[in-house]
Amino acid sequence: MRISKNIVGVAAIAAVAFTVGRLGLPLGNQSTAVAQDQGEMKMTPEQEAWMKAAMPGKHHQYLAALVGDFTADVKIWMTPDSEPMQFNGTVSREWVLDGHFIKETIKADSDMGPFEAISYIGYNNLDGQYESIWLENTSTAITSGSGNYNAETKTLRMMSKYRDPATGHLITTWNKADLSDPYRETSVGYQTGADGKRFKNFEGVFERKQ
Repeated sequence: MRISKNIVGVAAIAAVAFTVGRLGLPLGNQSTAVAQDQGEMKMTPEQEAWMKAAMPGKHHQYLAALVGDFTADVKIWMTPDSEPMQFNGTVSREWVLDGHFIKETIKADSDMGPFEAISYIGYNNLDGQYESIWLENTSTAITSGSGNYNAETKTLRMMSKYRDPATGHLITTWNKADLSDPYRETSVGYQTGADGKRFKNFEGVFERKQ
């Protein structure tokens, strides 16, 4: 992931300006707080905290393995004893918003017809966790998730919840993505069933396009 000095500078100024606004400093003090001696920045501890929270770091770099174009072979189980639904399509991921988040675009053909989805994933410096949102053409809900990354095994684990349309109950899902192979990503997911027990509901293989 490349972050230019220009981006760093803009982010720093934005963080300072936002913090100054929150602190309610008079306009005359703002220029003093933002820059001295032709652009040399002098920040308060509060402003430095905002600056640190705003900048992508090593946890964002772990996500670089996700970036690229992939073919997708996915199976989804609705219940423990059901036959899996098959999805075949493409996944495209790219950095957006100056390297703060990854945007994922999914297009596939399935047993239910054309499937499309968009998701975003990033790392929240303040809460110390990975976070994601998911939107698709088969639901009106926006699903959010959170999780962690194991740098030794190169696995990303995420947990989310969605409401079951049939029962109205919240369903918990878990997903583990193995990012150790730069050319082949595998993912497996689980969810709670009607009996409260966990079962495998997702299996995906993503091959990087050459």
